[in-house]
Amino acid sequence: MRAALIGQRFTTYPALRAALDVLPGWGPVAIQLFLRELRGVWPGAQPPLDPRAEYAARHLGLPGPGPDPDVPPLAQLAAESHTDPRDLESGLVRLTLAHHHRGMGPCPGGDRCVLLT
Repeated sequence: MRAALIGQRFTTYPALRAALDVLPGWGPVAIQLFLRELRGVWPGAQPPLDPRAEYAARHLGLPGPGPDPDVPPLAQLAAESHTDPRDLESGLVRLTLAHHHRGMGPCPGGDRCVLLT
């Protein structure tokens, strides 16, 4: 089955994840990344926020849930800043990875960094 047909046929995140999981060579990480990149393209491509992105958002003090519970906080922040939510999430993941990598310079959070206390 061609990938485009998968996106049309399976319109919920669990169904999409299950359909991709049976493809040879596709593991949980590949599926998560693939569906994150298709967020907003395929209706069911709504994977949960990567925990590393959530960590970085909290670490930077980015806003939490807004008034509309159906709009994820990072999606709202991305819209307000005219940024693609996929770019925001992947940037936050990269920040977490860099933050935990030895040799990183000072934390962007400065002396407010929760890991310094």
